[in-house]
Amino acid sequence: MADQTPLQIGNVLIENMDAPEIIGDFGSTQKASVSKFSGGLITAQLMGRFPKPITFKQTLRGAQARTKAYAIDQLTDAGAVTVSFDAFTSYGFVEEVKIHPLNNGEYEYELTFQPVQRNTPQSGGTTPSSQDLLNNSLAVANQQANKPITAYQFNGTIPAQTSQLQQNVSQALNQNQNNLANLPTSTRNSLLGQITQIRQQLQPIINGGSSQAVSAASDLDTSLNVARLALRPSVPLQQQLNVTNPNLFQLAAQYYNDPLKFYLIAQANDLYDTQPIGQFQLSIPQDPNASVSEPPTLL
Repeated sequence: MADQTPLQIGNVLIENMDAPEIIGDFGSTQKASVSKFSGGLITAQLMGRFPKPITFKQTLRGAQARTKAYAIDQLTDAGAVTVSFDAFTSYGFVEEVKIHPLNNGEYEYELTFQPVQRNTPQSGGTTPSSQDLLNNSLAVANQQANKPITAYQFNGTIPAQTSQLQQNVSQALNQNQNNLANLPTSTRNSLLGQITQIRQQLQPIINGGSSQAVSAASDLDTSLNVARLALRPSVPLQQQLNVTNPNLFQLAAQYYNDPLKFYLIAQANDLYDTQPIGQFQLSIPQDPNASVSEPPTLL
């Protein structure tokens, strides 16, 4: 019988007859927030693509089987790793390892790997920046304002103002080396004022419209709020930390005495996960107190 394709997990190489003969299905799912209304109306807000966990399985044989089984079991404590198997390469963590001893000194292992988005600069990943978040949220907002997924159509100036906002942001970035950090305070304030004006027009719809209107207006308001959060100027730093697999709730409780202020740390570091995996140098911003009224949506 020919040797199996080697499996590389971080610094651990599983090769020859120990390499997995069985690999589980892999793929992804699209998550959505679905709302159902009377009359049979269903609306959906797409949340993004989520990769499915992958399972590897094989039996370890020979005098070193037990030692190898122990090494594989330790992978659940390895943190963020890169997995390579045949043409498949992904970044993530080992979620679970099952070791089943057999009667003849062999050990069967089953390893579950969960792919994730790369969050650390060392990994070469592509975590969205505030500028990416701004551009993406405005593109979604423009679509929601002019072609909402419900049958509802906005009246008045909301569609035109949303389209103009996206154009104004694009023009402002082009005039400042396509860098959000270079935007003058006056420009930021002007754009933030435009967002506030549109959101104020949405509030009466959200508070007293039909089910279709409420759904469309709420979706648009959410996207505009994400754009607002991305546009806000950064606040002064309180401290910088080097941490592994940080828990933003715990850090917020430690530095602000309020775990619900996790979003201050998330925004300051362009993080969209409350428990990201890997090594991070985190900026802990000062608490702006009343200047922040609600957290951003984590993507």
